[in-house]
Amino acid sequence: MKSSKRQLILLLVILVVGLGIRLVIAPNKGFVDDILLFQAWSRSAVVNGLGNIYDSSANAVIDGSEKFVPTPNYLPIYLYFLKFSGVIYQKFYSADFFIDMKTPLTFILKLNGILFDVLTALAIFFLLKKKSNFKIALLSMVAYYLNPGIIYNSSYWGQVDSIHAFFIILSLYFLTQKKFFRSWIFITLAMLMKLQSFIILPIIMLATVKDKGWKKIFGYIGLGLAVFLLVTAPFIVTGNFLHVLRVIFTSAGYSPYISMNAFNIWWPFTGGYLKNVMDTQTFLRIPYFAIGLSLFIGFYGCILWFLTKKRDYQGIFFSAAFASLAFFMLPTEMHERYMYPVLPILAMCLFTDKRLRWVFGVLSVTFMVNLLAVLPFDHTYRFFDLSFYKSIWVVAANVLVLCYFYFLGIKYLKKNELQAPEEKTIDSPANLQ
Repeated sequence: MKSSKRQLILLLVILVVGLGIRLVIAPNKGFVDDILLFQAWSRSAVVNGLGNIYDSSANAVIDGSEKFVPTPNYLPIYLYFLKFSGVIYQKFYSADFFIDMKTPLTFILKLNGILFDVLTALAIFFLLKKKSNFKIALLSMVAYYLNPGIIYNSSYWGQVDSIHAFFIILSLYFLTQKKFFRSWIFITLAMLMKLQSFIILPIIMLATVKDKGWKKIFGYIGLGLAVFLLVTAPFIVTGNFLHVLRVIFTSAGYSPYISMNAFNIWWPFTGGYLKNVMDTQTFLRIPYFAIGLSLFIGFYGCILWFLTKKRDYQGIFFSAAFASLAFFMLPTEMHERYMYPVLPILAMCLFTDKRLRWVFGVLSVTFMVNLLAVLPFDHTYRFFDLSFYKSIWVVAANVLVLCYFYFLGIKYLKKNELQAPEEKTIDSPANLQ
């Protein structure tokens, strides 16, 4: 059998195995609060129309009882997926759109995240295969695709972080290829899916300015605005565009606590699960949110300075992974799932430095532990105690990795280690040992 055919079979086997695991887990009810909201919003998008979904808070019959459903606090991209899922559910399963955790709608909604798990894995594989070779591309894909935390997030929890991660990966890759038009389109789509994707925007902007100059940046900002208006067109037509802006401008402060179950620097001060401290409280008369924001800005300044020196492939992906981890670790109001983008971004540069592989491994473990701590698989036994003494090792591991990123960046600059690899160099047998 030819090598290329064997490689294709191996790739397909891995994709099928990963998909099979996800489909077996998906029928579980997952995070009930999230799933019920997604179901109700999906119904609203179908019954009231996509453009009216932000203007349709009401009571809905869920599990046979009437419950209040707030308006969505998600941006438009995901609402398109909810509409599509709802249309399928209504057409093939329930014409009157009955909402129940036992209905196939839970499974259908989870398929959105699962589909983009597959697409992100394929993006990692094919993009890396252009830079390196089959072995490196496949191993990097497997590190993401068969990662327990990645599988758990979409297949059990029912979340859709893989969608904006997919857009981020494409945006960063096209940035490394100096295809700025595509890069700006995809980062705009990422931000319209999950607003926390904005942490990648300064990296895109700096690289664009350095290569194209200040005058060109306004054209790309205009491109982003055009994509924004195109995506939000249904809400503009129905007069609900202000609701989109409301979601954008009220995202910060939506959950005004120092940590929303994220095992970051603020977790030890929460006192445990659902014992949150308001981030408007002060330390030495400085609000906690201001301390967290200042720390993040300081780290991000270092990241951008690093990027001015190293704007090659590895420099861009390393900077993006560092920024994503700093965003999870330092500001207040972080959820446990906000570490998610770090893993696919890191998967794109694992081949550049072996030291990043153990970083990826540590963060994979702490991410999974954080998810299990908040949402245990059987819903009845909390697998990890969220108290300070039982979870401090996870926080410590995350802090150490964040510091290691900082010192690794300094080492790269001092020793000029982070060089754009030649494809023939990566493909050479010596570098695969």
